[in-house]
Amino acid sequence: MKRPTQSDLNSAAATNTLTNLFGGVFFLTAAAMAFGLIVGGDSRWDQKLTAYVVIGGFIAWLTYLVRSGDRRRKSAVEAANKAYGSNFRLDKAFGFSSGTDLVMFDTEAKKIMFNKFHGKCVWVFDFAQVSKWSILWKEETKVQGNAVVTKTNNYQIKFFLDDLQTPSVTMGVGKHSAEDWSHKIGLILSGQKLPD
Repeated sequence: MKRPTQSDLNSAAATNTLTNLFGGVFFLTAAAMAFGLIVGGDSRWDQKLTAYVVIGGFIAWLTYLVRSGDRRRKSAVEAANKAYGSNFRLDKAFGFSSGTDLVMFDTEAKKIMFNKFHGKCVWVFDFAQVSKWSILWKEETKVQGNAVVTKTNNYQIKFFLDDLQTPSVTMGVGKHSAEDWSHKIGLILSGQKLPD
């Protein structure tokens, strides 16, 4: 199984950004047409039909995106298991996810999987190859009246790896679970067994 390069990562990120942009525009169009259906009581039948087609198209497109992402992620996990002799399971995943990022641990095979963009970029490493990790976040500072308010968001965990081709991988994690997972990673990599 080929490890993704920076070019693969950039391409997947660009595709994800375009998909999100298109989805946002499509959603706004469908929402505007749905609002028009609700308040526009005496619209012509062709306008109503167009609105129903756009709304139905958005729902179908969103369903397709979710299902294709799930299939791609499942296929990537199966390929990794075959290539590395691991037993990662999506139905009983032990790990964390945020957005399109998923980190899974196989405590029996002592392997960690980094899965970005629903399986478009996948790395598998031995626990021994993870040298350290740190929590990253972005801060936004705003002035509201006489007070300065700092808001933190976009929490990630950056894994530093003993690998020249991939020296680090940064994965999204939920704001409220970042510190817990940072601690759990230490326990997992030191060989702590999962409870039955």
